[in-house]
Amino acid sequence: MKNDRDFNFKTKGLKIKSIGILLSIFALYVAFVVYKSNTKGIYQYIWLLPIVFAIINLIFIDIYKRVTIVSCIVIGMEFIRYVLTPVILMIDDYPIGLYTYIYDKNNMITSTFIMVYEILIIYYSLYYCRKFSDIVKTDDELIESIVCTKNFSSLRISSYCILIFTLIIYMIFPSLKNIYSFLLSGNLDSLTDSTSIAIITLPSGIGWLGSVLGDISRYILLEYILFYFFKKDCYLQRTKNVIIPVILIIMNMMFVSSSMIISLLSSIVLLLQIYILFPRFRKFFIVVGGLFGIVVIFVVIMSYLQNALTYHSLSQMIQDYTNGFYNIYQAQCAYKSHHLDLLNKYIMLFLGDGIANISPINILFNTLNSSDIFNYYLYGMKFNGGAVLPYVSHWTYYFTAFVGPLFSALPIIYAKKMEYRWRNGEGNLLILGMLALIFALTPFMYNIPTLIHIITMTILPLWVASKCNEIFILKK
Repeated sequence: MKNDRDFNFKTKGLKIKSIGILLSIFALYVAFVVYKSNTKGIYQYIWLLPIVFAIINLIFIDIYKRVTIVSCIVIGMEFIRYVLTPVILMIDDYPIGLYTYIYDKNNMITSTFIMVYEILIIYYSLYYCRKFSDIVKTDDELIESIVCTKNFSSLRISSYCILIFTLIIYMIFPSLKNIYSFLLSGNLDSLTDSTSIAIITLPSGIGWLGSVLGDISRYILLEYILFYFFKKDCYLQRTKNVIIPVILIIMNMMFVSSSMIISLLSSIVLLLQIYILFPRFRKFFIVVGGLFGIVVIFVVIMSYLQNALTYHSLSQMIQDYTNGFYNIYQAQCAYKSHHLDLLNKYIMLFLGDGIANISPINILFNTLNSSDIFNYYLYGMKFNGGAVLPYVSHWTYYFTAFVGPLFSALPIIYAKKMEYRWRNGEGNLLILGMLALIFALTPFMYNIPTLIHIITMTILPLWVASKCNEIFILKK
């Protein structure tokens, strides 16, 4: 079977490049409008960001020739940060926000420099990694490589043990079900609080164990069910063989824990697996998937907008969730007000921002980390569910504004490498796909402590389960 997997977006040359050119033209228009709006406060130079986006987007226009899912995520997030956010800030009349706010012109210039430098590094990383955009396997070769035990297409003794133990622990501690919430049942911020409360009410360690086992079990079952219907479809092609796994995956997307993004990303990866495995439905998937994606995005946006007043303004909320200029500026102020000698700073990098975030041993540590400094500065407390320390600010604190943004290349490079392996069936598809999407979002939504926690809480246990399912068997 010839390779025609359109989700590769292996592009239609000039048509795709023209989209990049249009984005740059729009960014220049935004820069002009924002400049004429008389920017104020820390946002005096915010009009520079859409100009920088336009120029760098044109310099690296060749990345549009080989656009992939990771590329779309990165370009889309940069467009939000550098082009859409200045427009919304202008509409909001450049609010100062609810948090600690000190006007510092040097920090304002440094923050602008960091964002200019970072987008250059990120776009160059996409350009450098364009060699990872190819699919080298045909559909038949890919399906042959993914229909194996490491993808839970069949279950062995280790997987049955995990499923049975999960069922037992949830029967013994029925309150574990409160870890999960229905996405449409309330606002998104309450999900984290509800999960934390549910875990606190359980015996020590049970909350963590239940959360990990619950996620592993549902992904094992979803993968197994998907491949079960795929195998049935190979013998007798019926529409229900596609509809049933699609419905289950959508339900998975709707039931989330505090790691809501993991539920969403895993569902996207699973839906793309269906796209691969059922080629006769691909055109239908593109249309229906696009419509469904719009609905999901709308629901998520509306859920976030319910909390807009909490963030004082829509522009501040968007910056909080995309590592925007406001958060980078506030991080600069936070670190300037908190002095650590060189030794203690790098001990914090190794311990507080590193080892102390590895799940589950993180419960043994109560050490200061860079996020604590940021949160204490903003809220006067160690933890808050609002603003997140930007990824680039984390590295800037340790290695200066000239070196720190270079680290933004790492998650993009890893995202492209994981995506290449994912789309060519070189491992567990679910794990590789989730890693590709998580790394792609890291410079915009996470920082190193959060990334370490996500990987050790969900990805690593699922990888161990996958390896065990591949190795341990009942009989030869």
